[in-house]
Amino acid sequence: MDITLFIFFALIGGIALIILIFLLIEEGDEIDIPLIPITATICFFGILGSILTMMELEILWILIIGSGVSIGIFLSVYFGMKYLTTESENLKDYIGSKAIVEIQIEPNSTGRIQIKTSESIIEFPARSENLILKNYEVVVKDFIGSVAIVAPTKDTLKKMKRIENDFITCKNCKATIEAGSNICPYCGEKIENL
Repeated sequence: MDITLFIFFALIGGIALIILIFLLIEEGDEIDIPLIPITATICFFGILGSILTMMELEILWILIIGSGVSIGIFLSVYFGMKYLTTESENLKDYIGSKAIVEIQIEPNSTGRIQIKTSESIIEFPARSENLILKNYEVVVKDFIGSVAIVAPTKDTLKKMKRIENDFITCKNCKATIEAGSNICPYCGEKIENL
């Protein structure tokens, strides 16, 4: 067994696996579809190359078998993900629609909205430049992938200005919390009330 070749394939597979896990956990809803199949393919190619190296096949056969199987894996994962992530309705149809915030939206954080149609209730992950509390009304401005970019309605802005003084921002983790809190529930930082 060629140990150098084995280590090479194992490193390729391991690095691709770490990238794949990072993409699936950290990026969530904003992931670019081709990125996951490509990293899954490279990961599988590294694992398959390591196994075939242990079986003491020649490098030419390792590359032929690994490439053929990896291309098949790539195509099936790519088209499978494309099928799963393609909405039955066109997302552009929802631009300009009013929605209700289901999970609070904070700046630089993803919340969730519900759009009620005549047929059903559709939920989307959502982002906004403003803090928007649960059960407030928003308007869908655009979509980035499947994430809705929303803005508060005029009524929501009026309500938000009224309660703006009831919330403060934690200096440590930048979370929005109630003004009367002594400790941040997210990071445990002591809040200094002025």
